Amino acid sequence: SVAFPVGTTINIVTAASAINIVMPGSDSLYQGGTGSTGTRSLNSYGMATLMKVATQTWYVAGAGVS
Repeated sequence: SVAFPVGTTINIVTAASAINIVMPGSDSLYQGGTGSTGTRSLNSYGMATLMKVATQTWYVAGAGVS
């Protein structure tokens, strides 16, 4: 567990296997453009960017995020 500062961005690229993006503890993960929250999947060969916008709030967007 890392206390990333607000403004941190993390890029994720997957290969042949899909992954789940899960936030720890009480952090919220919003899907960009939809406002929906919760665990997200990143499909095979997908690309996503996570951005921390507040103390416990992250956004995720990219190709293959569902």
